[in-house]
Amino acid sequence: MTDGRALLILIFTLLLGGCSDSRGRAKDALKRVKGEQLRKDVAHYYKDIFAEHRETITTVNQQYWSLAFTKLNPQRVTAYPDGFAFCLEVMGDTESGLYIVPLGMDLEPKPTPWATFEKLSEGIYWYSFKP
Repeated sequence: MTDGRALLILIFTLLLGGCSDSRGRAKDALKRVKGEQLRKDVAHYYKDIFAEHRETITTVNQQYWSLAFTKLNPQRVTAYPDGFAFCLEVMGDTESGLYIVPLGMDLEPKPTPWATFEKLSEGIYWYSFKP
């Protein structure tokens, strides 16, 4: 095997390990944070952001994150009309992380050509967004 090929295989293996590692870290963080508390915090922010019934997408300023948000250590938190995306990894043009539906909402995020959702627990999903 050539050195170039071996290097490509090593890089690919590390990238695959990183994907599963982010998801594993997210699951571990959910154990520490408690999913219900996280959903309560999201509901609080949701009420404040969407009080005027605006259909908009908003990035939540880090200085206003709750302790539960901070424990997840996201790169950013984005509020959508049906939930909040906690970006935990970016690989090329793909973003992945936790998608949290506010407590009290029974909506389930719908997959689209650019978004996939895998249910982890009630109101909590692993998402991937790709343009």
